[in-house]
Amino acid sequence: MAFDEEALRRSEARYRGIVEAATAFIARAEPVEGRFTFINEAYRRLLGKRLEELIGRPFLDIVHPDDVADVAGVFQRTLESPTYRIQFDCRVITPDGSAWVSWDGGAILDEDGATTEIQAVGYDVTSRKAAEFALRSSLDELRGSEEKLRLLAQHQTAIREEERRRVGFDLHDEVCQELVGVAILIGSLRQRLQPLPPRETADLDRIVAHLNGVVEHLRLLARDLQPMLLRDLGLEGSLRVLAGGMSSDATRVLAECRRPIPHLSEEIELAVYRIAQEALANATRHAAARGVVLTLDVADQMLRLEVRDDGQGFAVRDRQASRAFGLLSMEERAAALGGTLEIRSEVGQGTAILFQCPIDPRTKRP
Repeated sequence: MAFDEEALRRSEARYRGIVEAATAFIARAEPVEGRFTFINEAYRRLLGKRLEELIGRPFLDIVHPDDVADVAGVFQRTLESPTYRIQFDCRVITPDGSAWVSWDGGAILDEDGATTEIQAVGYDVTSRKAAEFALRSSLDELRGSEEKLRLLAQHQTAIREEERRRVGFDLHDEVCQELVGVAILIGSLRQRLQPLPPRETADLDRIVAHLNGVVEHLRLLARDLQPMLLRDLGLEGSLRVLAGGMSSDATRVLAECRRPIPHLSEEIELAVYRIAQEALANATRHAAARGVVLTLDVADQMLRLEVRDDGQGFAVRDRQASRAFGLLSMEERAAALGGTLEIRSEVGQGTAILFQCPIDPRTKRP
């Protein structure tokens, strides 16, 4: 019996020595009122108190007031379910103010499965928490900057659209009407000067035909500056008409919608139309493409537009080439919607313009 008692004392001494020498914080509390029954030296030093000031004192007394409710809830769950593992972070009061401690532990049970103590092992994570808070603050500032940038881009886009609309009306209601009036005057003059020599008659016919061609061109330009098609046909139909109008014998342009496109806000539909218009114009006028495919899709609350051509391509790193592709204008429209725009291209390998944005402006981009 003496040998067993001596072995037990040596075992307890070794255990206490290991616990006291540990750099981790080790604490135990009784389950009724949560009073400390044990605190190792590392935790005592952190708290800056004598051992007799802590043993028998409720452990919640040294928890930061803002964290007491959460810690009490964890403690209660451990009592209700002895197999529950304690895993939480909280602040404890120290001589310098407070420190963050990350705890891991659980209930100590007797032979009958009853809880005798709650034990937890903790580590000082104050530096890590400071870094997390600093990162979170930086992310909040970044989100704020992104939102300001989005609002600025939105404002610039609205101004640009208003200018386009005004110019479109001026072209249609003033310039075109004036040119039509000139053509009528020429026709009237021609009648008064009859009979005219064949050469002068042919010249007047060419002038009138040229004026009519200019008027038609300006009317098409005015229509593009204020796309009424969106109101009449919706986004999907307007893009199909746009693609058909840009097709030619040299370049075939197709528009594909992978699934029905729901009705979207005027802001989104107009921006998508403008981006598609710019991308198709670049492909048909500058890329020497034989084929261009426009694909529109909606999935996971995101609208995705892709314009891919088989043209000459360019080095994306070359910003001058990027500017020639109206990148800034398209990027502004994407930013105004909280979306993204990406250009993929290689010399001789064609170009793909990828745009996506949330269909709900309140939705964050991925």
